[in-house]
Amino acid sequence: MNESTSGSCPDVPPENSWRRVDARRTPVVSLLLPAGEHDRDLGARLSAALGQTMRAHEILVLDTSPDGRHFATFSAWADRPGGPLLRYLRLPGADARQARAAGGRVAAGNIRLVVAPGLEPATSWLEQLVTRVRRWLAASGAAAVHSLGRTRGAGASLAAG
Repeated sequence: MNESTSGSCPDVPPENSWRRVDARRTPVVSLLLPAGEHDRDLGARLSAALGQTMRAHEILVLDTSPDGRHFATFSAWADRPGGPLLRYLRLPGADARQARAAGGRVAAGNIRLVVAPGLEPATSWLEQLVTRVRRWLAASGAAAVHSLGRTRGAGASLAAG
């Protein structure tokens, strides 16, 4: 697994340290964008992720193509100042499940969301989904969710904690 990080990053705490923070009080969001051999919409998904009304802490591009073809798209977006931390993981040959698992292991956020190929979320999508997660956590008395699943109608996988 090869990893790159954007140069315009703010100070970043040690890997995964935000996971210990209670997501009910302080949601720290990592967006995972898998990009396989045949995906053509990474630029549109990066644009949508960066245009959210609630800013993600980090965005991870999970490139499963055999030749790392999505690095150029990542690099074009990584040089933009003032946004969230952008990270690139090259995972040649990994299937979608393996890519999500690898991204989930290195993501720093206490809430991790997968923006699947073909999904261009509306600008308030992240804010609405995080609000729903925080309500669920508060109602359940939990500080974190320890599962990965598909959210109904949202088009994203979700893990918190």
